[in-house]
Amino acid sequence: MAYKNIINELQILINEAKNMPEPKKSEMLKLINNLKTELEKKPEDKNSAKLTESKNDLETMVEEFEISHPVLTENMASLLNLLSNLGI
Repeated sequence: MAYKNIINELQILINEAKNMPEPKKSEMLKLINNLKTELEKKPEDKNSAKLTESKNDLETMVEEFEISHPVLTENMASLLNLLSNLGI
């Protein structure tokens, strides 16, 4: 599924971010893993409140990442758009 690719790309970006403090990296990766776990559950197994909380936390972390790494974010967005336009 497409969200798995996006989550994997986000994990790679976070792991490769050299200027991000390790505690922040760990926190972001933990949130991503929580979100991934929730997304992989069957619909009847999902706890929507927890999923919403994880999603909101992840959105906040992504926004912080975009602010602290604007060039990397812009380059990654361009690459993802190019791949999307190619049907990949």
